[in-house]
Parts: sequence; structure tokens; C-alpha cells
Amino acid sequence: MSGYIGLLPLHAAGNNTYNAMDYVISSYTPTFQALDFSLQRADSVPYHRDPKVLMIAAPKKEDRKILETTAELDSIKEGLGNNTGFTVLHEPPCQIVLEELPKHDLIHFSCHGQSNPTDPSASAPEIASPSEGQEPSLLTVRDLASLNHDRARITYLSACSTAENSSSELLDETIHIASAFQLAGFPHVIGTIWEVRDNAAMEVRRQFYEIVGQQLNSHGHLGDVAFALHEAVQARRRKKPKDFLSRTPFIYLGA
Repeated sequence: MSGYIGLLPLHAAGNNTYNAMDYVISSYTPTFQALDFSLQRADSVPYHRDPKVLMIAAPKKEDRKILETTAELDSIKEGLGNNTGFTVLHEPPCQIVLEELPKHDLIHFSCHGQSNPTDPSASAPEIASPSEGQEPSLLTVRDLASLNHDRARITYLSACSTAENSSSELLDETIHIASAFQLAGFPHVIGTIWEVRDNAAMEVRRQFYEIVGQQLNSHGHLGDVAFALHEAVQARRRKKPKDFLSRTPFIYLGA
């Protein structure tokens, strides 16, 4: 969605007792063209019974909290099971990430995110900590524009504000990190529309991968991703029914 309405968490409209999540499984898309592209990709990308997972971990940054990527990786492995191959890159250079992305079906980013209000194409997950006196290494929306990925299935952006469009002058463009992955060929993208609390991120992530793992074991492929996120967020809602802000940031983009 674009414009000011695109800033609203419509997937969670309502109150703590009854809201949109009781009736629908929500999906976002920046444009109808992007949605059509996602549908075509979802139908055309071959299924792999042993999907390969790439995890990009960037836990260190001065004056920012340390991300518990080891526990995060363990929960993903536990959820997806033994049939999945894992590649883990700790604070990799941007070029290495771009080379590894096309070799994997599911990409998980465990890092901090940057939403650039003046140049949305410069929004990016921070994939490596800065050297002394240097800026952090970023995988920008602009970097993803030329990506050609034939195996692309799922991107899970475990970072804050990855689906936030913070440019008031470019609201109709809907340019952010999550939409860039959708346009790069990933039919299923998990992003966040604002900052995420650590305990909520951990619980939703764990539940999501458990459900995806169950689908993988039952059907032999990465199944209904929108349903998996919906159920993971609903589990958080049942546990913390009054904590609206902790469950609302998570959104699904795709078909």
C-alpha cells in the first residue's frame, strides 16, 4: 500500500478482543504489479525438499544492543529440522552477501535496520559493524535492484523498521527494505513497520519457523508463509493480549 494509509497497521485494526486478525490473514504489497510478480514467482520457483538457508548475522555495534544471533540460529534450526542446509555469515562484506543470496531458498537477516527518510533506496539492513571511524556495511535497496535470484522463496528480516517508509515526500513510492526483496524475486517477505521488542521478536520468530518446519515435513516444501506468520503473531497475542504494540510490527509481503 502507498500513501499515508500505507503507514497504518491495518492488519491489526480493531481492539484487544476483536480485530482484523480474527477474520483475515493479511498480506501487503507496494503495488499491484509487485503482487502480480510475487504470484508468478511463487508458481514458477521450483520446490526443494532440502531447502538451503542463509543467515546473515551482524550482532556488534557500538552504543547499540547486542543481538543474540546464536540463540536465534539454534531456534531456526530446531524449527526447520535436519533436512535443511545452513550457511551462516557473520558480519560479511556486501559483495559476499550478494554472491551467496542466489544459492539459497530462505534468507534470514539478524541485524539492525536503517530506514533512510531522505533517500529510501539507501535504506538497508546493517550487515557488518563499522571499523573505527567508518560507517557500518549496508546491503541497500539499491544493491538489491540488480539481484537475479532463481531459488528465491522467503526472506525473513529480523530487524527493526524494514517495512517502514519514512519519507513523507515519497509515500506513494513505497520504497523500503522489504519491498526491495519482493521486487528482487522473493515471493514471501517478512518485515517490520517499526521497532520490535526483543522478547516479541524471539517468540514470533520461533513460532514462525516451527510452523514452516511442520509444513516442510508434511508437504516437502516451504508452504503457506503468510499463514505461518499469522499464527506466530496470534500466539503472541494469546500470550500477551493487551500488549498491542509488541505484536503489531510484523507484516507479510507477498502472494
